[in-house]
Amino acid sequence: MQEEPKRLLGYVRTSTDEQGNSLTDQDTALHRFCDLYGHELVDVIVEEDVSASVPLEKRPRGRELMDRLRDGGADGIVITELDRAFRLTVDGILQSDWFTDQGLVICTINERVDTSTPDGWLSFAIKLVTGEWERRKTRWRTRRTLAGLRERGKLYSGTVPYGCVKTECGREPDDNGGVRIKYRLYRDPETWGAREMIVRMREDEELSLRAICAELQERGVPAPSGGRLWHISTLQGILESHDGLKHIPLRTDAHEAPVSATAPGVALPPASMQSSELRAVS
Repeated sequence: MQEEPKRLLGYVRTSTDEQGNSLTDQDTALHRFCDLYGHELVDVIVEEDVSASVPLEKRPRGRELMDRLRDGGADGIVITELDRAFRLTVDGILQSDWFTDQGLVICTINERVDTSTPDGWLSFAIKLVTGEWERRKTRWRTRRTLAGLRERGKLYSGTVPYGCVKTECGREPDDNGGVRIKYRLYRDPETWGAREMIVRMREDEELSLRAICAELQERGVPAPSGGRLWHISTLQGILESHDGLKHIPLRTDAHEAPVSATAPGVALPPASMQSSELRAVS
């Protein structure tokens, strides 16, 4: 880190789906960092319930941060981690170019980045690219695995995700002398539209999970439990499992009657269970 004392604006952010990295923890880290290196922490700007995918200048408090920098209110910003302010590589690089042109600095605590030097900017760029590469790699592996299952004609059993229904499509002997029931998963005509609406509100409208819960309740969309109240953990499970469900067909009258579906009294399992809920049956 550059040791020359600076006047820094702190920026802390959380989204409603985060379990750790609280605003208080981030604020404490910023104060400790500035005390350790002799920087003046001019102010701490707090951004709540905003996704990392939203560019900095499109966030309400992010705009305030940039306006104060333009007005000469500080020598730069300090954040605990890169993804507090930047997630997309292109957004981070463009913003860092503007900071450099204005003689401003970006400091991150956990990655130990200081863009006031060429080596510091290089570290900043590498970490941005590496983070995005890891996310892309994870998505690619997931899609490849799901594509392989579909090509082999695998069927699904287990807990039914929200917006879906499973129908019996055959039986076969199991290894214990009993019978194993085989199922196929379909989109439920009554609830699949609500699942897609949730995804659109998150990805296209960039609403926080808390705002989506409020919107669903306002529209009177029943929760998976059948009640009125939606929970953030429920939305997390729906969003995290959605890419793995896009390939399934819509159930029509030509298909067998459903034997299980998301219905009142059947709560959507937590996200940690949703990868196993779609286990394939040979």
